[in-house]
Amino acid sequence: MNRPITVRTLLGPLLILVVTFALYLPAFHYDFSNWDDGIYVENNSAIQHLDVTSVTDLFRPTAKYMYHPLTMLTYAFDWSIGKGSAESFHVTSIMLHLLNVILVFFLLRRFIASETVVLFCVAVFALHPLQVESVAWISARKEVLYSFFYLISLLLYTAWDERNNLYFYFLSIFFFVCSLLSKPTAVTLPLVIFAAEWLRSGKLTVKTIAKLAPFVVGAAVFTLVSTSLQSTIAPVQNYSFLQRPLLIAYELVFYMSKFVVPKMFSACYAYPELVNGAIPVEFYLAPVYLAVGISVLWLIGRKSNDVFYGPLIYFITLLPVLQLIPFNNASLVADRYVYLPIIGLAFLFSRIVEMAAGEISRHSLKTDGVKNAFFGLIVLLLLVSSLQRIHVWKNGLTLFDDIIQKNDHIGIAYGNRAETKSKNGDFVGALADCEHLVALRPDDGQAFYVRGNAFLALHMYRAALRDLTHSIGIGFDKSSAFYNRGLAYYNLGASDSALVDFHSSRSLDPGFADAPYSIGYVTLHSRGDARSAVAYFDSALAINPKYAEALYQKASAEYALRSYGKAMEDLSTAISNHPELRSDPLVAEINRSIDSVNAAISTLKSLQGKASRANEIRMLLHELYTMLGDSLRADAIAASLHPRRGGRSRR
Repeated sequence: MNRPITVRTLLGPLLILVVTFALYLPAFHYDFSNWDDGIYVENNSAIQHLDVTSVTDLFRPTAKYMYHPLTMLTYAFDWSIGKGSAESFHVTSIMLHLLNVILVFFLLRRFIASETVVLFCVAVFALHPLQVESVAWISARKEVLYSFFYLISLLLYTAWDERNNLYFYFLSIFFFVCSLLSKPTAVTLPLVIFAAEWLRSGKLTVKTIAKLAPFVVGAAVFTLVSTSLQSTIAPVQNYSFLQRPLLIAYELVFYMSKFVVPKMFSACYAYPELVNGAIPVEFYLAPVYLAVGISVLWLIGRKSNDVFYGPLIYFITLLPVLQLIPFNNASLVADRYVYLPIIGLAFLFSRIVEMAAGEISRHSLKTDGVKNAFFGLIVLLLLVSSLQRIHVWKNGLTLFDDIIQKNDHIGIAYGNRAETKSKNGDFVGALADCEHLVALRPDDGQAFYVRGNAFLALHMYRAALRDLTHSIGIGFDKSSAFYNRGLAYYNLGASDSALVDFHSSRSLDPGFADAPYSIGYVTLHSRGDARSAVAYFDSALAINPKYAEALYQKASAEYALRSYGKAMEDLSTAISNHPELRSDPLVAEINRSIDSVNAAISTLKSLQGKASRANEIRMLLHELYTMLGDSLRADAIAASLHPRRGGRSRR
């Protein structure tokens, strides 16, 4: 169904775009949260510089996070453009959401005859509070990005199906791959096309299956890649095989209930607590609710089978996050998981309203005005709810305050809020949150790790050492745990133990630049080995070329080695990123040394006429030019000191 576009047709979506932009405008100035933003962006050196090597590395699978290299590449562009500010990341996410709103509009017009229904579904997609997490949370970039490519791929596929132009077909495959590279959840696209073909024609032909073969192969490959990177035990595996179908039923009902009754949203919903091996009663009721809903749909569908389109879109696009294949996540359900599936729910809801209005109109009652007013009221209520919800994502503190307010038994919220408070200088408040965390999870190594970090921030090094050692001892043997314990050891004067932990941290996470930096720091300042320290600082700079502290300490080590030219070169690079270093005493010391070397060179040059001391002067000049890092002059002098032995060539 390809209807012409008129100016009047575009007024509705244009209004939705304006309202959506106004809704998310405050988010432009929101900060990073420590709800994965540190892992993906703030503390991720992989995205903090753009060159061929770093881009290539982004496309290599890693066990740190799911395989979504295009999403990481957009982070790298945002970091480069915004110089690390959160604003550039928020702008990109919001712009992607606005583009998705446009794509949803054009896609739905191909399948839905009623312009009113199309606009309602687009407005729900744009403004529902369930969407806020995907748009306002920097770490949810993958949701808006994969959906962008997913929707383009669907549009191109339908264009090819209508025009039989292979150009559109291959473009559709290309954008499907882009979607997969943004988030593996895109594997559902061939299933959506299958379902659409079946509902439209009532059958699936060999031709239909053949033309979808590249999509199916791509989906299979990315499913295998994603599952192979899953190294930790997923929380859902703590439940029996009989309980897992109940969890799936609950997830399906949960999102539908949040769609209809948009309140009590949270960035983290707890997994159900097992009491004597049993889960809460609402999980046993979920299949009953689902069965009743399916029965009602079946009865309605006998009159109009297009009522099944919405539920099928909802179910298929939600499949990857229903824990059929277990994956590690902090909560069983998440608002962001319904970013695309919400289109199916909106269509189902609008069809039910339309069918009800149709039944009423059969009794000679005009319902179009009432129906449109009802749709408008629903959209207005959703907008109000989203306006209230978006401010939760202002920063880490507002976010975790909200989670704890909704459920004060979610340990990870206390841990992350403690980290946020520490970052803000509220170490006492951070420690109080850590005490809550340890009380909730006394057998969890991460709980002691977080409290150890709080003690570290409060300079309570012995307490930090105790907690971090206990954390590692009961299984939280992460790179950061060893690194932070190394800091505690160093501040207690145990530099040898600190070096052991820094090396352990480095071996566990070779991409963590702080580990070789700290090894270099201890090697320089505690062991006095400047030459070895330079090598470690170089290792840190290979990971993060803009690491100012590493550049500064490397300059300090080179100064100790009397390599004044190299020292000033590295210090100048550090100053270019941190101008406040211009007034650092090391700058003055290096400049004085360079001036002294230049003065010595001038003196020696004035003595070069004395043949009796010519070699001695050249040797001194070679040493001085080497100090300045002037390799051309130093090499030229070295060549004059050791001339090649020549002779007549043999013919």
